[in-house]
Amino acid sequence: MRRLFLPLAFAAVIFGCSDDTVEPVNNIEVPSTYTFERNGQSSVSYSGQTARLNMLAEIKAYASKAHNFEEVSYSQLSNMYSNTENPFQDESLNTSGKQLFNKTAIGEEQEMLAIMQDLATISADVAVNKTLASEGKSGILYRNADNTKPIVVNEKGWEHVQFIEKGLMGSVFIYQMLNTQTGYLSNTKLNVDNENLVDGKNYTAMEHHWDEAFGYWGAPVDYPMNPLTVEEDRFWAKYTQDVHEHVPVATSLSEAFRTGRAAIVAKNYGIRNSQREVIVNNLEFVIAATALHYINSVLQNQTAPTGEKFHALSEAYMFIEALKYVPQSYITIEQINQILNTHLGQDGDFWTVTTDGLTAAKSILTESYPDLKPLQDEL
Repeated sequence: MRRLFLPLAFAAVIFGCSDDTVEPVNNIEVPSTYTFERNGQSSVSYSGQTARLNMLAEIKAYASKAHNFEEVSYSQLSNMYSNTENPFQDESLNTSGKQLFNKTAIGEEQEMLAIMQDLATISADVAVNKTLASEGKSGILYRNADNTKPIVVNEKGWEHVQFIEKGLMGSVFIYQMLNTQTGYLSNTKLNVDNENLVDGKNYTAMEHHWDEAFGYWGAPVDYPMNPLTVEEDRFWAKYTQDVHEHVPVATSLSEAFRTGRAAIVAKNYGIRNSQREVIVNNLEFVIAATALHYINSVLQNQTAPTGEKFHALSEAYMFIEALKYVPQSYITIEQINQILNTHLGQDGDFWTVTTDGLTAAKSILTESYPDLKPLQDEL
């Protein structure tokens, strides 16, 4: 197990103020934004990660059409997942050579395809029959008491759109950043050439791998110095910002990414590794805190419409699931499965969720992540 969080406030002590253009940290020059140059040209590249974030945005937008009583196509969803048959409105994505399918955690690809298939099947019925969901029956639920904001759910109450979006945020973005064998912050990807430039590029292999991890975080280079724009407020950057309103995780992550990259330039691998630890700890905290937020939203709004509760439970479920992709996480796999298969309903059936079960899930999270305890009722 990794030691319990480098205290989130401790990052400010290590890194100091970041108002200046550069700041010395153990003789390492750390820029105030994620901007690095060599010979007057940028040495940073993570266009593939940006493309995959944009792909997921289009997949979510298309899948969400089901909520408007439109039938969505499984072939379209699966083609978008694997980037075949020119499925994207943004033509640059079709010709990017990138996809989400082959970056998904091994063994999870078929689960994602099954969710997409189920959404397509249910949406076809809902488009014709306006079928209302009930216990054991898929269909439409409404998030508002006046029967507005419909969502499509399966027989367990799972909202497919949330399972697709949050599922890929975990099984692609977090997995690709942190997986101990192939993740961009793994020893495998960081113990590579840092002397020679990649052929035809302005970066070393080590620099590029670190940049690719930053790309999956999805934050702009000047965040949180400047706020997220509407276009940038998505995926892990969005949830980092949500948690940052309570704990300065955005500052810790930004400084760790910048300091680690500067350490690579300076070939100081001890500092690089310490910043990797800060990144892993803070990303894990963002995931756990966000899961707790959605559990709280149900506990604190007991009279909310079923659709609103199941929307929140779908988010909570998939953020808990995302913790599986954090190496040596503070919560055990057994605890994760207990939350998913018991506390969030028997075998994950939201129709069977109880207040006691949600309270037990909340307790597991706060015991596993003590830094959550002071925030446990305000998140």
